[in-house]
Amino acid sequence: NKINTFRDELPLRGHLICPKCGRTLTGSGSTGRSGDKFYYYHCVKGCKERMNAIETNAAFTQKLKLLRLNSQEINLFMKNLAKRLKDNSSNNNAQRTKVAIEIEKNKTRLKNAQMLLLDGDISSTEYHEMKLKFEREIMDLTQVQNQFYSAPISHDKIIETCKNVILNLDIAYEQAGTQIKQRIVGSIF
Repeated sequence: NKINTFRDELPLRGHLICPKCGRTLTGSGSTGRSGDKFYYYHCVKGCKERMNAIETNAAFTQKLKLLRLNSQEINLFMKNLAKRLKDNSSNNNAQRTKVAIEIEKNKTRLKNAQMLLLDGDISSTEYHEMKLKFEREIMDLTQVQNQFYSAPISHDKIIETCKNVILNLDIAYEQAGTQIKQRIVGSIF
């Protein structure tokens, strides 16, 4: 049976390989006589190999069940994740400070332009051009700044969620949507 052979030799490269010719398989759906859709992985360019997608996906999930990390590997992964989260947080704080400084600079420039107008050193047309420029810059920087103030997520919560995914990779894969499934496959294989 093709599926049983495939189940034992599921390639670990991030894509499915045809057991007959070695090419990458692609997926598509076929409509049966009753109008129901049936999904398959199939080969291209003359090779007639095809496999039922449901059975193949079940075989892949079984392979995921076999992937188990020991506690030392999991602890190392969690330690690295915590460090990356901390580094990202520090980087965000630095970026937030940089943006705040730029906002203040533009506010000061706007005040200085007002003083130049009041002192008669620039025309009202020049002032309005500067005012538009500085206000637009302040508005753009404020939008960037607001991105940094989104609801903070606890690093502990992220780490715990990742640990649960790693410990139950097959379940996480089965429950995930297409994009998350692709990320899981891509991160492992």
